[in-house]
Amino acid sequence: MGPFSLRAMQKEDAAFLAEMSGTSVEVQSKWIEEMLGKKMFIGEFEGKAVSWGAIDEGNELRWVVTPDERKKGYGLLTGKELLRRAGGGCFARIRRDNAASIRIAEKLGICVRGI
Repeated sequence: MGPFSLRAMQKEDAAFLAEMSGTSVEVQSKWIEEMLGKKMFIGEFEGKAVSWGAIDEGNELRWVVTPDERKKGYGLLTGKELLRRAGGGCFARIRRDNAASIRIAEKLGICVRGI
């Protein structure tokens, strides 16, 4: 696998987030503005955005991989980098039917809180 990096989320990422979420660029732009300064990140592979992640209060980790980039290891790479930046003591809230994210959390060694 080639170079993967996690960078701080920026206002310019609104179109990427809108495509992932099925909402408008305007909605995502507003959300990003509200979240600026928080630990929000974009995962990139060879310069292409493939995921986003966050470290929330209490060291809750969140990650989402674009549908067309799933099953390529980007979820695990995103999670590893989030965990490294958080410094440990992390957990993730994951829907019980999201087997892929549960496997990632288990590989990361973090606690899973099912929702």
